Amino acid sequence: MIQVMWELVMSSEMIMMIPVLRQRRGRSFARQGDAARDRQDWPHAAAAYRNAVRLIPKRTDLWVQYGHALKGMGNLVDAELAYRRALSAQPFNADTHLQLGHVLKMLNRHEEAAFAYKRAYILAPAWQPPLAELNNYHIDYRNQVTLPTN
Repeated sequence: MIQVMWELVMSSEMIMMIPVLRQRRGRSFARQGDAARDRQDWPHAAAAYRNAVRLIPKRTDLWVQYGHALKGMGNLVDAELAYRRALSAQPFNADTHLQLGHVLKMLNRHEEAAFAYKRAYILAPAWQPPLAELNNYHIDYRNQVTLPTN
């Protein structure tokens, strides 16, 4: 009887219903994803991050890591979706705009990539990576409007 109860408690449906268990299990998957990412084991990293975002979808950092893993596997369309999901919750993250630009460039969607790089530049005008990408596109970024700092 105790075994049956334990199996019910630990079932994936039950984990989805209990926030504390979802958070704990999601963090465990995130750690597995981090370890796989550090080994550049993209398929295992993507699977772990996919499980993590399923359990704790509000963690935008995990959506970005999921996008990185998908990009590392060459799954560019899903990487784009992961980055866009992160941006929908945190639209002022310059690094995520930069990563989205990289994926769009790899998909040969250069106009969209340049737009993502411009957003990254506007959000972080002193940061060199978006400037380098904009220079590659020969875009005059100096006349862009920057956001106020306060």
